Amino acid sequence: MEFVLRVEDEIDIRVFFLRLWDARKIIVFFTFLVSLLTVIVVISIPNIYVAKAIFLPPKSANSGMSAMLSQLSAIPFLAGVGVDSDSVADPLEVLQAHLKKKENLWKVIKKFNLVSYYKIDSGLQIDVENIYCEALSISKDKKSGLVNISFEDERPELARDIVNYN
Repeated sequence: MEFVLRVEDEIDIRVFFLRLWDARKIIVFFTFLVSLLTVIVVISIPNIYVAKAIFLPPKSANSGMSAMLSQLSAIPFLAGVGVDSDSVADPLEVLQAHLKKKENLWKVIKKFNLVSYYKIDSGLQIDVENIYCEALSISKDKKSGLVNISFEDERPELARDIVNYN
């Protein structure tokens, strides 16, 4: 197979650069416009700060939270909620259940006055709870077993205080 180069397949570099030179005002204008829009968008996005606490979960099945959950099974209408004597509760699940319990959610929401901070006008408690729970993150590192609690907000002091309070 023989490769044949035809004249109409060639690109003249001089003609290419002359066309670019003729369009230089349009190229500079659009480059400036895109740069300006990028700067405006970046400046308008608020900074989000994340406060994080890392700790070791309790290992024994007779730890405080696990023992408390195992006692719940003695209450007739809560049978099956607690932990069996031969099974061990995952500390992450216990912690998530504890922190996302309505009573504990509202302790934090009231302490830091999050209803007025988030400017919730609907009057529905679920709206405040949802905003708070979206900002709160509880995870566990699979390798090390460390539990991470983090909270993100525009005010770094509020994020730090909420993580320390939890």
